[in-house]
Amino acid sequence: MLNRLKVVDVILIALVCYGLIQIISGGLFYSVQTQDRHYFKVYQTLREQQTQLSASWVCILQARDGFNQARISVLNGAGPEELCRQTRRHPTILPPCKRPLPACMTH
Repeated sequence: MLNRLKVVDVILIALVCYGLIQIISGGLFYSVQTQDRHYFKVYQTLREQQTQLSASWVCILQARDGFNQARISVLNGAGPEELCRQTRRHPTILPPCKRPLPACMTH
């Protein structure tokens, strides 16, 4: 049976085998590429959520710092008038706690 095969037939069989292998490897490559694209989208979403969480955490810490400064001023005996004067002299006491709260709500 092998005596009847000619060189051209052997080359054609080899080409068909290589073609099948190429089609199989191309299909595997396409499936892996679509999975990678899906995982990349998931990673991007997680990264955006992590960034938003970090930004909201910073806002909360700034608001807490502002509230603590105001509370310390009140506990040191500052009445409302004194607290208003301190905020005019030191604008860093209350504005940090007024500004970040709305920003925290957006996150």
